[in-house]
Amino acid sequence: MIKKRWIKITVSILLFCLVIFIATSFSHKTVIQRTLFLNGYFLQAFNTEIQVEPDAIEEAYGTCYYIHNEKVNNGTENAIPGVCMKENSFGFLYSIEIGHW
Repeated sequence: MIKKRWIKITVSILLFCLVIFIATSFSHKTVIQRTLFLNGYFLQAFNTEIQVEPDAIEEAYGTCYYIHNEKVNNGTENAIPGVCMKENSFGFLYSIEIGHW
């Protein structure tokens, strides 16, 4: 009985995470926020100002946005200077490259 309950809880948590992941795949702003959040910048994910126009559009990397936040783009090994994203065939955006450009 306890085993079935844990399975239901685990499946519910996984479905919730999947819904949140899909819901944050429709705009460039939410993709950048999700990328920052999943890379350990929890507060900066919601406080960073996201620009409207991309910095570069490259065929290999997609649309690239520079991150203007000193706490995120601080020049260290774990810094995220920018995020590039592409759109898949279903219309969802996904981050393809993080920084180093």
